[in-house]
Amino acid sequence: MSSSLWNYPADLWPYLSDAERRREELEHLLVVQRRRAARRRGRRSAASWLRATLHLPAQPAQPVQPVQPVEPVPAGR
Repeated sequence: MSSSLWNYPADLWPYLSDAERRREELEHLLVVQRRRAARRRGRRSAASWLRATLHLPAQPAQPVQPVQPVEPVPAGR
């Protein structure tokens, strides 16, 4: 699951002030608490509900192929 904890790229994390780092950690804890409370109430995440509704497996049957990068078109054409 992707967590919403890191609003900053990993390489910037060491440069955050203590207050910014603490705020990020508290935001993450709030997200986790909401998720757990929803699970206790029998609610599911949108992705989980959609998988169950469409009868999809939790993981895709075949690994997803990486997308080939597209060559940029020169601006003069």
